[in-house]
Amino acid sequence: MDSSTPSSLFKDATNLKSIKQDLSVFVSIGGWTFSDNGTATQPVFGDIAADETSRQTFANNVVHFMKQYGFDGLDIDWEYPGAPDRGGKAEDTANYVLLLKTLRSTFDASGSKFGLTFTAPSSYWYLRWFDLPNMIKYADWINVMTYDLHGVWDASNPIGSIVQGHTNLTEIKLAMDLFWRVEIPPSQLALGFGFYGRSFTLADPSCNTPGCPFSGASSPGPCSTTGGMLAYYEIQAVLSQGSSGKKRAAITPTHDKEAAVNYFTFDGDQWVSYDDEVTFKQKVDWADSIGFGGALIWASDLDDEKYSAHTGLLARSIISTPTLQSMDKALSNPQAVIDDLSTFTGQKCFVYDGSCVNLNDNTAMANACGSDFTVVGWDDAGCGKKNCHCGKPVCCPRASAPKNCQWRGQNTGNPGASSDCSGQCLPGEINVNSIHSKWGGGFVNDGDTDKCGRGDKVFCCPDPDYAQANNGCSYAACGADCPSGTSSILTKYDNCWAQGQNYCCPDPVELVACHWVSGTSGHDCANAVCNATEVQIDRATYGDKSFACDWGRSKSACCTVQKAPPPPATCSTGLCTLWPGFCPDDDDDESANNWSKRDLDLTPAIYDTPSGLEKRGGSSKKPIRAGDLLFYLIFRAYPPIGRLYNAANSYQVLRRALWLRSGWCSGSSIQVEDVGAGKKPQNMTGLQSEHPYDKQIMSAFATAASTGILASGGIAPIAPIPAAFWRDVWNASNNALGARPPVGSSRGAQPDTPNDRITEALGSTRYPYPFLATDAEINGAKGRVMGLNSATDLDRVADLATNAVNLDTDEAADALLSSIRIWFSVFEYYRFGAVRMRFNIVFNQVDRQMSFVEQDTSITNLVSWWHLFNDDYMRHVESLAQRRVRMAINSALEPYIQARAAGRNLRTYDRVVTALREALQQDGHRIWGLVVYRCTYKSDADWDEFIRRLRWCARRSLEFYQGLDLMDSLGLTVLEDRSRFDGATTSIIRDHFRQWAETAVEAEQGAGARARDSQRYRYCIQVDEEALESVVHRAPAPWGEIRVNNVGYINLISKEWEPYDPVEYEDQEEVVEEPPEEPIEGCTLHDVGWMKVLYDRVMVSKYNYLRNGMAWEYEYRRPPQLSLR
Repeated sequence: MDSSTPSSLFKDATNLKSIKQDLSVFVSIGGWTFSDNGTATQPVFGDIAADETSRQTFANNVVHFMKQYGFDGLDIDWEYPGAPDRGGKAEDTANYVLLLKTLRSTFDASGSKFGLTFTAPSSYWYLRWFDLPNMIKYADWINVMTYDLHGVWDASNPIGSIVQGHTNLTEIKLAMDLFWRVEIPPSQLALGFGFYGRSFTLADPSCNTPGCPFSGASSPGPCSTTGGMLAYYEIQAVLSQGSSGKKRAAITPTHDKEAAVNYFTFDGDQWVSYDDEVTFKQKVDWADSIGFGGALIWASDLDDEKYSAHTGLLARSIISTPTLQSMDKALSNPQAVIDDLSTFTGQKCFVYDGSCVNLNDNTAMANACGSDFTVVGWDDAGCGKKNCHCGKPVCCPRASAPKNCQWRGQNTGNPGASSDCSGQCLPGEINVNSIHSKWGGGFVNDGDTDKCGRGDKVFCCPDPDYAQANNGCSYAACGADCPSGTSSILTKYDNCWAQGQNYCCPDPVELVACHWVSGTSGHDCANAVCNATEVQIDRATYGDKSFACDWGRSKSACCTVQKAPPPPATCSTGLCTLWPGFCPDDDDDESANNWSKRDLDLTPAIYDTPSGLEKRGGSSKKPIRAGDLLFYLIFRAYPPIGRLYNAANSYQVLRRALWLRSGWCSGSSIQVEDVGAGKKPQNMTGLQSEHPYDKQIMSAFATAASTGILASGGIAPIAPIPAAFWRDVWNASNNALGARPPVGSSRGAQPDTPNDRITEALGSTRYPYPFLATDAEINGAKGRVMGLNSATDLDRVADLATNAVNLDTDEAADALLSSIRIWFSVFEYYRFGAVRMRFNIVFNQVDRQMSFVEQDTSITNLVSWWHLFNDDYMRHVESLAQRRVRMAINSALEPYIQARAAGRNLRTYDRVVTALREALQQDGHRIWGLVVYRCTYKSDADWDEFIRRLRWCARRSLEFYQGLDLMDSLGLTVLEDRSRFDGATTSIIRDHFRQWAETAVEAEQGAGARARDSQRYRYCIQVDEEALESVVHRAPAPWGEIRVNNVGYINLISKEWEPYDPVEYEDQEEVVEEPPEEPIEGCTLHDVGWMKVLYDRVMVSKYNYLRNGMAWEYEYRRPPQLSLR
């Protein structure tokens, strides 16, 4: 609650009393974050409570605030007085009582019946500084936080790193004894209920009951994005996905009746405890028997859309959001319609009006906007200085924040008037809430942040909600009537003073009662905004011809919406059924890689039959031709999905499955589920045993190595492997090779030919570790992409698009979008940690077998060819995939664009076009560039020189690639904290970067952005003293004439790196035969999670290459080696 919080928020909250007259609305001040260490707000409560004048001033201000906005009471949430680990002081205990006493006397003297409460913990550690008997004299009741009894913090407590329910009723009863001892009556206590669960990562998945050890916090939830907790709606999503379809393994939660909690495991090692209607009732029954005065919920917005938690706690039906949405929203709740459309109009957006903010400080930016708002841009506002990248954030409601906004007005097209600005948004954009500035700013602009001599720059944002409200609407020519089938809803006179321009919308119109609003300030038009039940569709200087607005301001064209926006696009069509031949057979996971036009008929087919699960993945032979030479690759047999968990050494196989998610097109396309127990798990239909490292890549390797021509078409810099090797040695028995260690593990095979040794490393019946249970659709698309083909045939996509436009049905649109979404499932597949790990292990295993071949035969350069080929091949795969997916999206868009141009009003237009354009912007984050950690503080001058060189190299690279326009959106964020980072190890930096990225992605890119889509949130730069010296003192200045190659480096750290999980390798420690290396920070693995990279390439060329999901594996060089590419 600061100066940036709109006052309308308070009024909106208390206005609820007009619906329910007996409702009391309290305002709560404080909270855990408010009193966090290192924050400016931590000492506030202590300072106020310690001084009599401050206490009275605070009380007077609270009364004024509550009267102004209609609040009924105040809750103080001081976390925590007296506690030394929370900035507390010994005198806080007595001062807190005095603060409550002053508040009560001031409230009583105000003439209003204001309530007063305070929030108290349930742990003895913090409660001991609360003088409860004296505090309750002045409070109406106490809100007791009887949740969070356990969490990952237990690791540093005597309790230790063991999983326990955080709302355990047995422990709640013990905690309440602390209140009974000091005679606090139960009627003055509110029992706390948590609408979330505390979650952990189990140290041993086989031990999953309370009391079992945990290794750390759980993976963050998809929406709560916080490790160690899951919102109630996320828990329900996990449970429903675990039992809602034939593909999903059911999850059966365990109910601990004595503790009155539920818990379950998922994703193998994830454990969560939570409450539901059964355990809520147990706690309510106990509270009723004791005589508690009420309940406290933290927090209502963590419930699911059906209000299941509220219903379970209150034991009565709650009207859910879907029920309300099934009504005519525009009639029952016009405000909801406007909120849905506010993304486009930006009526609730604002520019922070406080002091200048450091734009590299995400926390400061977020605090400036407030808790319910997110940063969508910034205004220089004259704040920018040489020593400070400062400005003022542009803030929009988190739930409806626009994306891809841009400052416009610098590029006037008049080179002789460089200081003049002409702020105009492009068609399809809106100047959100009339935000304009003399300077402009970011995240993106069409020029710079120099101050305008004349005119202004404006902040423009596109948004699909605009198309929902004025779909098909446009201005007619001056004085012309609207075309047939459309009606005029508004007239504008700015460009046609005599006759005006009709704004024409298709019949039946969805916008009614349109009018021009100039505000109440006369010609200033300072507050020309639409009311809460209207949407803004245009702005103009004159508008209705009455007068022109002064100072460059505009009137607003406001309309009432009659129809609610359409639902989001869905991607639920099964491509295996839609396109016979799209999915490979289970006995050959690459049988669909040469999917041809003859397979593209629309005859439905069902491939997943019970008998299909029993097919064997037999050995296969692939002919390789190199001129007159003909030889064969013989691939090893492998278990199909029906026997993957029943084959020899099946303990090696990860018991998780990668499914293609069905539902909304937005968000993650892959869903990871636990595979059931036993040798023949249930619900496996639709899965296949999948090679993360495709067999066809090995075929391409043999072709390249035998011909000397790389997959990209280039001539290799090393000689091809001689024909004699392929003809006489490749498939010939070799006793020395047969004596080499088994492939994969001590239980693996010991082939005696180069072919069998190398192909065994890809995975086999004896070595099943590399295989992953993967959705057949993902497998089919992935195989084609890795085979240098299109995931979906471009002609077929074009046919689907034409069909979708002609039919204009949800089903046809779904089929089209599903054919596009499958591309992104392939990209996401290769970002999945288990895939990356197996890919890397197979690569290294092949490398090892090739080294054996070199030692036991006369061949050389086989290993060199392996590295050279893979680097070239994967770069080629990435280049082709990026180009082809854009071609596919454009093929899908074209018929819709043509239909709109021809005047067709398609029902599915908005959802399809919006989804496709979002797909085009999958990696289109508005801020790019790697974050830099300063880990040396010996010389500020050296550091300034390093930053200067890094920025210069980035600009030079962008200039070379003709991309200087991207320089303005380069986020060269430097994290400096001498106390934390001076001399910090890569492990410390990685841990901090993980925490930073959790909040930075939304703060920088806007609500709904995903960290995994950008290298910015997957990798960071560490600069220690050695690296700084190499750049500043050993490398010549990059702008000078002296050139010294391969000098000057930084440390590049992977956030996603993890050492091999001992849980996954339980009882199979020999599966990965990676010989130990010299320890680096205690790690003897080859990949230690960081590498040395040339500083002059890291910000652009290396950054771009890291988009490839497997780039780290191919670029990696173990320190002290230097990655030169």
